[in-house]
Amino acid sequence: MFDISKDKLLKDFIKFPNKNLIIILLLLGFGEWFVSDLIHFAGGSIGFFALCLGGYFYLKNDKPKFNEPNNLDGWINLCNEDLNFFEELEATNDLEKQNSKRQKTLDSILNRFEKEKISCIGQKDYQSCKSVLKSHFKVDKFDFDLYEKLPKYNSSQVIPEEALKSDAILYFLDLPLSANDFLWLEKFPKNMPIWLVALTSNEIEAKNQIEDLKSQISGDFINKIITFDLNKNEIINIPFSLRKFFISSFKNIENTKKKAFERTSFCLAI
Repeated sequence: MFDISKDKLLKDFIKFPNKNLIIILLLLGFGEWFVSDLIHFAGGSIGFFALCLGGYFYLKNDKPKFNEPNNLDGWINLCNEDLNFFEELEATNDLEKQNSKRQKTLDSILNRFEKEKISCIGQKDYQSCKSVLKSHFKVDKFDFDLYEKLPKYNSSQVIPEEALKSDAILYFLDLPLSANDFLWLEKFPKNMPIWLVALTSNEIEAKNQIEDLKSQISGDFINKIITFDLNKNEIINIPFSLRKFFISSFKNIENTKKKAFERTSFCLAI
């Protein structure tokens, strides 16, 4: 077929392949008759050809777009509209009844506990730091999910789904930063609240290690590094970004629900 995509149009004309010859001849041969006798379009064959190209690019760019809601209420309203649509569709057609499953999916996103859920990733044994974490993340406000170090990275591996459903992630790093951890961090969604817990064992070297870490990670993480001293078994630095995160518990949970809709595409995919 005649390829008139923007990046290939000129190349096709220069090469002038045989497959395009018939189309070009038809345009040139009948274009002038068509535009002058039938629709009285000025410009003859060239004008007609330009009109066809302009129409193609206009239609090509006129693709339907999904206007994503910008808040939780918008997602809820959109999903309820879809539920009503599917209810009517299943009632009037011989379709498998799936709407109750859709409703349960919606309810599971909305009806969650009001504690914030924090996922810890990267340690084989969290016993040594549990008490420290609980001193900063009060049990009446936070629940913890603990995950071991992620496996050796490859493009087919996925981040645990339950971790992505949490309100925030604490990613534990043994310094210096490994290539495996770097690749996994790059795979996390950009809108996921993540803080890096840098494990240090030498207070003198810690500063240089943190500076080296900052030079290696994405700019999104520069101000999101928690320094954990293994010898003292205590957190010696909590970034302002995490303190700010603590203040907005209700907002954090609402944002997590919104991300769940975005991630699962609930209203579109089921």
